[in-house]
Amino acid sequence: MTHHGGFAAFESYDAKTVYLSKFEGGGIWSIPVGGGEEKQITDALHLGFWGHFAVTDAGLYLLDTDASPRPTVMFYSFQTRRLTPVMQLDKKPYVWTAGLAASRDGRTVWFAQEIFHTSIAMAENFQ
Repeated sequence: MTHHGGFAAFESYDAKTVYLSKFEGGGIWSIPVGGGEEKQITDALHLGFWGHFAVTDAGLYLLDTDASPRPTVMFYSFQTRRLTPVMQLDKKPYVWTAGLAASRDGRTVWFAQEIFHTSIAMAENFQ
């Protein structure tokens, strides 16, 4: 389908478009299922965060890790073609994983954040 590769592809609910991210150039791209030219929708997905977007009936939820002051979940409307901030994350998002999902109607969004903890265990009489 793609002419220049891609990652984390999701089909639209009307089955007419595939949305994907790319290693080269970043962002989210669209391509018609029947073939055609790839179009960049936004450059907001960045290195290591390719899977942090989700398709809904009305648009895309995505993570902008470069937003200031903190990484922000954004909504891209198919109707207006604009990005709108939805919420800022309290913690750093997981890198190199698909860490964002949304319900079809867009009323529920799930995201993953890193929570680090460390522990040291001792094994006695280990053989």
